[in-house]
Amino acid sequence: MEVTNCKDINGNDITELILTPNGGVFGVLDVNGTDTNVNLSYECCTANGFTFDPNDTKCYCSQSCDIGTDYKIILSPNGEEGAFFQIDDNPVINCTLEVEFDYLVKFNCEKIATSIKESVESLKLDLSIEKVVNDPSLPIPEYLESIVSDEIFNVTDISVFLTETVDTGILIEGDNCDSLIQGLISEIGTGIVTVKSFNSEWIKHRMVISDTDTLALIANENLKVVIKGNNVSEFSLLIDNVKLNRVCVETFEEITIIDDCPKFDLVRVVDNKKSWVANEGTDNREFN
Repeated sequence: MEVTNCKDINGNDITELILTPNGGVFGVLDVNGTDTNVNLSYECCTANGFTFDPNDTKCYCSQSCDIGTDYKIILSPNGEEGAFFQIDDNPVINCTLEVEFDYLVKFNCEKIATSIKESVESLKLDLSIEKVVNDPSLPIPEYLESIVSDEIFNVTDISVFLTETVDTGILIEGDNCDSLIQGLISEIGTGIVTVKSFNSEWIKHRMVISDTDTLALIANENLKVVIKGNNVSEFSLLIDNVKLNRVCVETFEEITIIDDCPKFDLVRVVDNKKSWVANEGTDNREFN
């Protein structure tokens, strides 16, 4: 994207901008013969219709997350390019994709505006596997396309959730926690909140992609693990032990080889009742 009258954050003239998949906008500066991405100045960023974040002094092509819209947390395995999910064209090899990580949702009691119940029930988190798509004809040539999603955290009724769940995946910290917990107990009743309700162990989330149509969409593509949130609220998402594994099993056709000619196992049964001939009277024949 070509621009005029634009400078980077250090005052260097910029004639070209680049937009990244995570929403960042950077200037392209020639440094010793190599194109380098540099942060834009506030004037250059806002003059081109973008948003300047003073906290990290970077320019973004979308508005601030403070407006409460949906957002993405991109976990980039293997750097910015993502993990390459390679499948060889071999009909006897069956592959699946396994995504696994540990997580905790942490709330700071001092920043909970209303109650624990509302903070927990208003939060929804999904896991999304997205592939990196590059289309030079678009304003943002490189973007992420969601392939498959899986729900991570979605508490619609905290009373039912705490009753049925031992380790909740929720961690609360701060000076005001005792009063907030007492308020929750008064609201939902006693005997529901336990020691582990808000001091949970790590929760392991695992998703296995085995559907052949879905695997065909991500075969030989660069993939990223994305956490999707429904709105911005005061919480921290702790993630550890992220694994993105391809599991392939080679299958073989079972062949049975018979050396002898086909035959039947016959059993001889003795029967001394011979065929009847035409008799005018009756004749009783006993078995011997």
